[in-house]
Amino acid sequence: MTVSLSAPSPDAVILTALRSGDLPDWLEHCKPAARRWIESSGFAAQPGSWCLLPGADGALARVLVGTEDHPDLWTCAGLPTALPEGDYALDDSWPREQISALSLGWLLGSYRFERYRKAERPPARLCRHPDCDDAWVDAMTDGIFRTRDLVNTPAQDMMPQQLSAALAALAEEHGAEFTE
Repeated sequence: MTVSLSAPSPDAVILTALRSGDLPDWLEHCKPAARRWIESSGFAAQPGSWCLLPGADGALARVLVGTEDHPDLWTCAGLPTALPEGDYALDDSWPREQISALSLGWLLGSYRFERYRKAERPPARLCRHPDCDDAWVDAMTDGIFRTRDLVNTPAQDMMPQQLSAALAALAEEHGAEFTE
């Protein structure tokens, strides 16, 4: 499965981080219709929760994401398959030093082992953020996905010769020597 961060998009739905203690102040500064929507949905900005906010045209315009004081790798990991398909972008409410980890978490949450059965739908896409270390995120995603694919492959399809072929292909891809 190949998943990566998408190019920035002006049509991306904004993801806003909110801690439960910051929600009352945020509600005071939003439009009355949005405030009523958030309150009626029961969103309390608890870690692991989210609230879809419609725009004036009724289309999805923003997603509020409940976070801890210090969001981590797993804060956004559940969103790619929970949110509607489309492009999403982190706004300035997210800590700059966590952007790369949050992006990696999003991609890890997008992983599906599809060797035997395709996913029902593609995961939502996260746009690259200017503060993201793209090279690090891409390298980590590639390594973790390869490992997950090897681990998830049943033993009858991952005999020593298949594992050797996977390692030889990896070595060739990176210009390394491989012997067995």
